[in-house]
Amino acid sequence: MLFALYVALGVLAVRLASERLLLPALNSAFKARLQGEDSNPSKIRKRAYNCFNNSFIAASSLLMTSWAWHVTMTDNGGCTPFSTHSCLAGWPAISVSRQFKLVWLTVFGFYLYEMICTALRVGCVLSTEMVVHHIITMWMMLYGYFYSLGRYGLMATALLDTSNTLLHSAKALNYAEAAFPGLASLKDAAFKSFALSFLLCRVLAPPLALIKPGLLDGRAMPLLSYYITNGLLLFIYSLQLFWFVKIVKIAMGGPAGDEEEESSKPAKVAAAAAAGTNGAALKAE
Repeated sequence: MLFALYVALGVLAVRLASERLLLPALNSAFKARLQGEDSNPSKIRKRAYNCFNNSFIAASSLLMTSWAWHVTMTDNGGCTPFSTHSCLAGWPAISVSRQFKLVWLTVFGFYLYEMICTALRVGCVLSTEMVVHHIITMWMMLYGYFYSLGRYGLMATALLDTSNTLLHSAKALNYAEAAFPGLASLKDAAFKSFALSFLLCRVLAPPLALIKPGLLDGRAMPLLSYYITNGLLLFIYSLQLFWFVKIVKIAMGGPAGDEEEESSKPAKVAAAAAAGTNGAALKAE
C-alpha cells in the first residue's frame, strides 16, 4: 500500500508544478479576451483556476480509466461488465496479475491524492458528499484488495469511472467558453456525452453488472462479508441514483447552484447536457 501513497504524493507534486507553470498563462489568456462583467480580475482568476482544475482531473481520469478498462478486458480473469460469471468464481482462491495490482493501487492512490488535497485545501478540494463517496470507495477498494474481491472491484471501478473524463472536460470547456466562444459546440457535445455515459454506466449497467453478481455469486462468502460487500455496493449505487435525479431535475429547469464545488458533482453540470441548451449548469462567478 506504500505504492499508493507514492502515487498520491507524485500526483500532488505534478499537480502543483503544472499549476505553477500553466495557470499564469491561462489567466493571461482569459484576461486578454474577456470584457465587461467577466473582466473582473477576481472572476478571471477563479474562471482560469476552475478551467485548469477540471482539465487536470479530466486528463488524469482519462489515463487511469483507459488503463483500468484495458486491464479489465484483457487481464482480469474474464470478469468484465459483459460477462460476470468469473468475477467471484472460486472465491476466495482468486489470483490477480501484477498489472492488476499496479492499476488498482494507482487508482487508489488518486483517490488518496484527492483526499489529501481536500485536507490541505490545495488542488482538487472535494465537496462533503464526495468525501463520503471517496471514503466508502476507498474502503471498498481496500476490502476487495485484501479479501479476494479484486476482479469484481476493478470491473466496477472501470465502469463507474467512465463518465469522469467527460464530466470534467465539459466543465473545463464551460469555463473556457466565455474567452473562446468557438468551444461552445465542443462543450455541448461533451455535456451530452457525459449525460449519456452517466446514464449507461452508472444507472443502467450496475444492476446487472455489479448488483446481480454481488447478490447471487457473493453467496459463496461468509454471511457477514456478504452483507458488508453488498451493503456498501448498494450505498454507492444509491449515490449514483441520487445524482441522476438531480441531473434530471436541473435538465427540467431546476436550480443548478451558484458556485463551483471544486469536486465531481455531476448534477451541477448536466443541465445543458440533458436539455441540449447552454443553461446555467455551471457558473464561474
